[in-house]
Amino acid sequence: MIKLKELIKRPEYSWIEEYKDRICFLTLGGSYAYGTNVEGSDIDLRGVMLPTKEELIGLQHFEQKIDNETDSVLYEFNKFINLIKDCNPNTIELLGCKEYLIFNEVGRQLLDNVNMFLSKKCLYTFGGYANAQLRRVENALCHDEYSQEDKVKHIKQTMDVAMNKLEEKNELFFNHSISTTIKDDKLYMSAHFDNIEIDKVRATLNDLLTIEKTFNKLGQRNTKKSAEKLDKHLMHLIRLYLTCFDILENHEVNTYRAKDREFLLEVRNGKFIKDGKLTDECREFLRTLEARLQKDKEETTLPEKPNYKNINDFVVDVNTKVINNTVLKYKEPLEEVLIK
Repeated sequence: MIKLKELIKRPEYSWIEEYKDRICFLTLGGSYAYGTNVEGSDIDLRGVMLPTKEELIGLQHFEQKIDNETDSVLYEFNKFINLIKDCNPNTIELLGCKEYLIFNEVGRQLLDNVNMFLSKKCLYTFGGYANAQLRRVENALCHDEYSQEDKVKHIKQTMDVAMNKLEEKNELFFNHSISTTIKDDKLYMSAHFDNIEIDKVRATLNDLLTIEKTFNKLGQRNTKKSAEKLDKHLMHLIRLYLTCFDILENHEVNTYRAKDREFLLEVRNGKFIKDGKLTDECREFLRTLEARLQKDKEETTLPEKPNYKNINDFVVDVNTKVINNTVLKYKEPLEEVLIK
């Protein structure tokens, strides 16, 4: 088992010393965070760090520190909050890991107040992303067997998932401003934009139109490497569903899937894809996951969106302490193992 205190003492992590006084917490990302690591798995270090006073009130700007050599990412506190309040999977999962090094009181507060950031938005982030991944796997496996009608249906379904995310964000378009329809085995798009920056329109349309290109590209799968990637995709989309269920049903983020490790590794090793096809067992299992998600959508007691006032008050308090240099820092980072 990797010990974080020992890991950060390695020479390749010497850069952490420069940011030590600003780090809130450190944890492991990727397969080690999920408990699906195998021999040779990459070690991904993830964490959150405070901005400096100059970055908060001056001209300097900072969003994250990326160290490519160690594949490490430290998110700036304010950026991190903006991501987790929307239930972004890659960031909110950092609050449900097994092991942490906690450097200051803000790191402790983040881990103790996960509930403040949870909402039904996870239906569109975790659930929507899992759905999109499933479409990618299905498109890749069944590409050559699809009729023109099936191809168009799958492309439409994938686009609809992407558009649901746009509508949920309410950043670029009004609801239902983009829609797709099928006529004579062809896919048609209708769109309405109201005073939107042209660059944002172009970027969004390019993302949607790339879905069709991706469908054709995924059909070129005749290598062992591609098969392994699809198994891994399938494992991750199942993991996303399971994490989403914990959020909706128990109001918890359980990134480390100790109880599911054996099953998830079986999926990664080809349990559900045989002879280039999803097995009947897999299709039935995926149907149960989707049914459970729909049930949770109706029954969860989570709010539609988090309490933004509480989140804002928390951010104001932290940033005020940064400006006044009153954030409580621990002499040595606290090592904590959470078993959920």
